[in-house]
Amino acid sequence: MRPAVLALAASALAALACASSEKPTCPGTPVATFRFKGPLVQKGDPDLAGLDPVPELLDCTPDPPDPEEPILYPHLFPPFDARLAVDPDTGAAALCRSNGIVLSGERTGAASYLLEADADSAFPCNSACGATLRVVVAGDVVFSTGGEPEAFKGILVEVLTEARGACDGCLPTVPGSDPPQRACAARYEIAGRLR
Repeated sequence: MRPAVLALAASALAALACASSEKPTCPGTPVATFRFKGPLVQKGDPDLAGLDPVPELLDCTPDPPDPEEPILYPHLFPPFDARLAVDPDTGAAALCRSNGIVLSGERTGAASYLLEADADSAFPCNSACGATLRVVVAGDVVFSTGGEPEAFKGILVEVLTEARGACDGCLPTVPGSDPPQRACAARYEIAGRLR
């Protein structure tokens, strides 16, 4: 069985939506609400140098993609809207979607953020391979000459990590891991435009 099962991971934020049906509380002071979208990029993309939270992990979908691969991510990440908020005193930050998904993290610089959320178990290629799914957004708010937020530029990474069962043939081995661990990442260069 080799379907593109990761339609669920093709949009982990959609998968995360099942985690809550309540309206999110978005802690902190609103920075801006953005519409995010972007293309799939490969490990080591120079435009995202320093932003990738898992630079050691291989790509879940190598380039060029092969329909026989167990995990196929779409070329474009489905657009989503989210509000970015930050606590001005502590730097704690949140990226909140209207469907209940909240990615939590921190402001890591004057305009830089690192946020993440975990989803329920994923089955990347068959029911014998159980993996954890983690979503990370990292990037910078771009300000206008007047000092107002106008855009967000960064990366969205979906990380699949073997949790149980047998994932050989589904997830690649992490280079240099001893004992061998299996995990991979799907990286999207995302741009957020002001909503």
